[in-house]
Order: sequence, then structure tokens, then C-alpha cells
Amino acid sequence: MAHSSVLPAHSVTIKGTPYKIAFDNEAIELAEELTNRSLLSKGFSKAEIDTPRYSLVRNLFAAGTRIHHPELSVDEAKTLVLPSNYGTIWYATFLAWAANINEPEDVTPGEGQGQN
Repeated sequence: MAHSSVLPAHSVTIKGTPYKIAFDNEAIELAEELTNRSLLSKGFSKAEIDTPRYSLVRNLFAAGTRIHHPELSVDEAKTLVLPSNYGTIWYATFLAWAANINEPEDVTPGEGQGQN
């Protein structure tokens, strides 16, 4: 994955403060740890994209803010997600996830190797 300074980031403004969201390897690992699921191999169902669980939004947002906002603890980042703003935060977080996960890779499988 590309260096974090060139990763696509999406922003959301909460109480007048902009927060950048991006997912590098460490953020992906943290997101999987916080959600207790394999996000890269299983992805998200249509239902989760359309109506995500509150905990999913909070955990992905907390993981995705670590690159640009290391001063925020996971718990502090989660407190920024409220029932009144979780839809807006989910939209920005999911766009950042999709942009970073779908980034072209520098690795091409050789003959006889899988596409994974």
C-alpha cells in the first residue's frame, strides 16, 4: 500500500473541526481488531453499507483517523460519533475505506498464481 502521505483521504467536519480519514495497513489492522472481523476478505454487505451498525461506524472512524490524527485515542475518536452525525461520518469513512482498499497494487501475480 502507498505511503500514508499519498493515500486518498476523505474529510468530515465535526463541531467545526475537520478530520481526515484514510486507511493504511495499520489502520486496516486496527479496524479489523476493533470490529472483530476480517474486513478485507469479507467486505461489507449491502445492508451494512446502507444501514451500518452504530458500532461499525464508530470503530472504522476511530481506525481511519489514526493516520492524520494520532493525538486522538481510539476512545476519543469514537466519542465524536453521535447518533445525530453518524450518517455523515459513515459516508466519509466508507468513501475513504473504498478509495484506499481499491487502490491499484504494484504487485502482479505470476503465471499459475492466484489473483488474491
